Formats: sequence, C-alpha cells, structure tokens
Amino acid sequence: MKTVVALLGTLAIAASVAAQTVTLPPAVANGFEGTSSTGTLWSSGASATGTGTAMRHQLFYGRDTLPGGVITITRLRFRANGSSTTTVLTGGTWSNVTIQMCTSATPVTAPSTTFANNLGGDLATVYAGNVTVASTAQAFPGIDYVDITLQNPFVYTGTGDLLIDISWAAGSWSLGTVQTVDYHIPAGTPAARLYSTTAGATTGSLNTSAGIVVKLDYVADPTAAAKAKHGKRCYDGTFYELFSPARDFDLSNSAIRMQPNAMGGYDVSAIAVAYVAPISTPFTAADDGISPAQTLPFAFPYVGGSTTQLRMVTNGFVWLDGTSTSTDFSPSATELLTLGPRLAPAWTDWNANPAGTGGGGTYHFDIDPSNTVVYCTWNGVGAFGWSAALGGPTASTFQAKLFADGSVEYHYLNVNNPYTPREMLVGIKPGAGTYADPLSRDLSALLPFSLDSSSAAGLLLDLSTRPILGTTPDLQMSNIPAGAAFTAALLGFGGLIAPVDLSGIGMTGCWNNMDLTGALNYGVALTGPSATLPLALPLDPSLVNAHVYLQAVSGVASANPLGLQTSNALDLGLGN
Repeated sequence: MKTVVALLGTLAIAASVAAQTVTLPPAVANGFEGTSSTGTLWSSGASATGTGTAMRHQLFYGRDTLPGGVITITRLRFRANGSSTTTVLTGGTWSNVTIQMCTSATPVTAPSTTFANNLGGDLATVYAGNVTVASTAQAFPGIDYVDITLQNPFVYTGTGDLLIDISWAAGSWSLGTVQTVDYHIPAGTPAARLYSTTAGATTGSLNTSAGIVVKLDYVADPTAAAKAKHGKRCYDGTFYELFSPARDFDLSNSAIRMQPNAMGGYDVSAIAVAYVAPISTPFTAADDGISPAQTLPFAFPYVGGSTTQLRMVTNGFVWLDGTSTSTDFSPSATELLTLGPRLAPAWTDWNANPAGTGGGGTYHFDIDPSNTVVYCTWNGVGAFGWSAALGGPTASTFQAKLFADGSVEYHYLNVNNPYTPREMLVGIKPGAGTYADPLSRDLSALLPFSLDSSSAAGLLLDLSTRPILGTTPDLQMSNIPAGAAFTAALLGFGGLIAPVDLSGIGMTGCWNNMDLTGALNYGVALTGPSATLPLALPLDPSLVNAHVYLQAVSGVASANPLGLQTSNALDLGLGN
C-alpha cells in the first residue's frame, strides 16, 4: 500500500469548475418531450380562474441520474409542456413562493406520503419570493418558462436522492394564462412527486416513476471523488441495448452480425449493411400484429435448441417458435431475459396498419433461393403515435437475417421511433430459461464482443461508494463464474485503454481495459458468486484528483485455454 500511496501522490490533475447543466429525468434531455403534463405546479389554478390555489410539491430525482461527486446547484429551470397550438399563453407571476432543497430522507422509489418524513438533515431554503412564468407559444418540446436563480445555492453531496420542495401557502397570481408543465411518467422513471393543493396539508398524493422536467445548473466540486466503469468484459450469455427514449436509437445505416463461435455462443461484430428488399406478399397490415407460423427451409440452431418455425411481430421482434403469441409493444430487459428465445432487431411500438395512428408500411417473410437464408423485414413501418411535430422519419426499414449455420444479422436503414414515450430494445434471447442481466451496452461503441453458451452475465467490478479519501469502500466483484479458483483485483496507475482482445494469448472472448504497466495485485478473493475487498484510501490531501484504475480477473480453468476471465475496468478519481 505504501507503493500505491507514493505513486498516487504524483498523479493529481486539475479539474474544471465551469458551470454545467443536467436535465431530469434524463430520458427527456437533448430535445425530447416528456410523455405527459401536469397542471398542479406552475399552472395550478391559473389557466382556469386567473388565481392560484395553495400548493406544495416535493420533487424527487434519483441520485444515479445526477452528476457524480459533490455539486453546487445554482439554478432551476422548468419546461412548459410541448404544444402544437399557435395560441399564445401570456404567463404571469406567482408571489410568496418558497423553495427548499435537501438530500431526501426516503428513496425515490418509495417516498412517504407525509411531507415532513421526506426532509433530510441538510434541508436548506434556496429561494423565497416571486416566480415569473414566461409566455408560451407553439413549441415542441416546450420552452423553459420558469427560470429561477437560487438565492442560496445548494450543495448536493450525492449521498441520497435529491428532493426539491416548492410551496406557497396562499399564493397570488397576476396577469394571464399559462401552459402546464412537462412531465415524464413511463414505468421505471427514476423520479417521483408528492403534492397537495390544500393549504397547510401535511400529506399529499404520491406518484412514483414520475418526474416533472427540470434543468439544474451546477458547478462540480473539483476536489470531489468520482467513479466510472469502462470497457468490455467476458463472458455474457446474451446482450441488449435499451434506448430510452427510442429516439436515441443510433444504429441507422449499420448492421450487426452474430456468428456462432467455439464457446457455443456468438461473436458479435459490426458489418456492412446488405439489405435485401422483400418480394413476398406482405402479412396483413396491423398494429400490434403477429404473422402466422412460418416454416424455415432448415432447422435453425440456437443455444440449447433449434427451431423450424418462427413468428414475426410488427413491433420489431421475432419469436423463434411457431406458437408464441405475445405482440408486446413495450420492451423491457426483464421480458427479454425471462421469456422464450427471440430476436429483437428493433423492439418498440411499430404500426404496420396504414389506417392507424402513425401507421404504414409492411412486414414480410422471405426465403433466399439457396434455401440457406431467410429474411424477416419491416419495410417502411410507421411508429405508433407519430406526428410531424415530433420530427424523425415518417417510416423505418430494418431486417433480420437467419442463416442455416445459426448466424443472425440485423440490418438497419433509416430507423427511429420519434414518439417520445417509447423505448426501443435491440438484442437477442438465444436460449430457453432465465438469463442473468448483462446490463445494457452501447453497441455503437463496444462492438465487437463475444458471448458464450451459458445463461450467465460476465464478471463485473464496481466500488460500493465514491472513492473518498480517508474511507474504506468495498471493491465489489459480482457474477464470479462457478468453479472459479480465485478472483483478483489488479490496481494500476497508467490509465484506461481501448479494449484489447486477449484471444491471441489464449483468453478467447476476453478483453484488457487498462494499462497494466506497473499494475499491482491488490487482493485475491476465494469465494463466489460474489466477493468484496476493502479498498483503504489514505487521508492525504495531496491525493485529491489522483486516479487509480482497477480490473478484476477470475481463474476459471474451463473458460478458455489460458483459464482466465476478465471484468470491466474502474476509473476511480480520488477526492474529499
């Protein structure tokens, strides 16, 4: 450890203190509209009567959606609900508004319905006075129509979820009408709200998985500790990428190939687009439709089985059997990992019914003349709920190819789903049973990688908390393979590197993610399927902003010729 400390002392770097902005919930950042709206905050009573009612709102946002480390929040901006109307709403002013902020005493997933029970020990009044609501007109998404510079900036340490408490006991409203506030409510949204419009209320109505859209301006503490995961790991049994929202899809004009490998899984890589236009008669146009069972000209092999039939679903996936009937339009990792074998080139809410909302296009099943390839094609399909105001393509085209040797390819032309509430999932469920969650991965950045024949997820390395000097967080090693003789943590100082394929030294399908020059064996754990190692960090101010890097390795004789398996890497920025 003395060697570690000595090396750390030479690695301090300066950090930026420039003001930054984060939009919460994160799914509505970068110009995306929330899925709903609410009139209980800045438009409470104003649109209908011209006078405001009493109001209290507690807004909760998950700590994992905020920047890491310690930040000082200086400004709040709330967004009007997007509108395609040309009517101008004149805005106005609320009086006697009080805003407090704290680290929530309850989790974002389960706040108390009693306002006082949610207030943390760092509660501070950050603003008291009038709040102006700007006028709004046609805009999608809506404009930032409430802009509040905090009189007392709030220091958020990231030890819990963030709580913003906004109230006026008997606020007055001046001037005219206002738009409702933008609001995002799909299941799993890392936010919540508790609210009441009764003066003096001690309890309120609770909505979880519900976030009023807010922008936070903040300054990061240059001496704060931070951690980040990096790189690839081995071996996962499956993969997926969840795009939330679906409009974040970034694989247009690209293609992915899943080639069976010696490990019984797939080597997954990027290939050139080679779309084959369909010639078959399309299936009956439908929204949430499914094709009749289609017979393949070969027995298609997948992990643990094979099929001679499949069924196509308009919502961008293929069941690898002739009997499944679900046409689910709302993708989730849990469903992918627990239901039957399927291919999911672009699972979301598509609509192949031209008469339906946003609908259009066709879907097809074709057999190559060689009888060695079949093509499942979604040809110019519409996104349910699409409208011109949402932007994005009016239709999308993509294709899944199945080869007689078990290979699979996904080919994407112009693909998007511009209806804001939707998510999209790209992945594969290559076998029966339940698969461990390998977590969503950025396919555009992390190809190529390999899968094996198991239903496991690859060795994962994390730190229990931020690496604060003078504390002893735990290195957490999970998904340790069954039969591992040991799992060790390597600690280095040279930095992260682009993942290096280790197949050449007998570690087929594994990757090195950090510079190993001068790296140390920090510790060895002998137990599984998970283990921890304490990481003692000295209380030495000279180490602020120093970085250390870690990657775990397990000894698994059956994993590959060298008998070793690697994890992702960690980048730990030490701080106060």
